Amino acid sequence: GAEGRDLGDGIVRADGAQAFARAVADVLDDPESAAATARRGRERVLARYEWDRIAPLQAEAWRGAIERRRA
Repeated sequence: GAEGRDLGDGIVRADGAQAFARAVADVLDDPESAAATARRGRERVLARYEWDRIAPLQAEAWRGAIERRRA
């Protein structure tokens, strides 16, 4: 499983409550690293979930549902 924190994508991961608490404490103890992690997390969210990216996918899903309903 995932242990500690993964600074590559801005998500804190850990196996178990104690490991998660240590990972969060590590982030809080290093403000520069925390800021960089936050930036990467925000970039990831914008890249994956920004409306301009999601709207066409959602519209296609709706079109598909309508077409299946008509069939």
